[in-house]
Amino acid sequence: MRGVARGARRLKSRFGAGLEPFSLITLEYFEIEGRELVSIRRAEILKSFFNLATTPDVVAIMEYLVQLVIDFAPPQQPEEKLFRMVRACFAAAIAEPALISHITLYYELWMLKLSGFLPDFKTCGRCQHKLIPSAMPVYLNFEGILRCKGCKNESFQVMNGDLYKLIRWMPVKPPLEWSNMCEKLSEHARSDLIRINRSLITRALEKEPRGRTAHASGI
Repeated sequence: MRGVARGARRLKSRFGAGLEPFSLITLEYFEIEGRELVSIRRAEILKSFFNLATTPDVVAIMEYLVQLVIDFAPPQQPEEKLFRMVRACFAAAIAEPALISHITLYYELWMLKLSGFLPDFKTCGRCQHKLIPSAMPVYLNFEGILRCKGCKNESFQVMNGDLYKLIRWMPVKPPLEWSNMCEKLSEHARSDLIRINRSLITRALEKEPRGRTAHASGI
């Protein structure tokens, strides 16, 4: 939602620090039918994540994560699952700041899943047969399309087995546990995941998301 907080920039604003970025707050607002902007009346901080923003690179990553919400979430519609995911990821980053790059990858995958743009990693994207990595190789291109051996072409390459398992685990693992698993991936496999996420996000939004360059430097 978009709104106006009158007087928020005054030295003695009644909002205090309640409208600072990266804060979990309770918000009271007044809405008039037909008007795009709501009038914000009160904001109270429940938890601030701003102490996470200790370096410019981390601030840039956090701004990128917030921008993804703006780009993907439909305006004026409650998104409880999305809210819980964002809150959990920021809490995880507070607990383990060194893992923020891996938490970002988890966040991107969940954003794609909740918005319906994450491919089905359990079946071949062409023949729809179930993929069983322990019994057969799984093939992938960097548009995020999966194929079995019989359906692949020259644009597909064998997907790293550990990376495939990590993506399959994403829906059932909390962010810190998943990020610790991601830490154990080879550098090459993590680079593959970064490229997959970026390709899927760009295709979903039909544009480069704001903050992409900053996010890349952060990772």
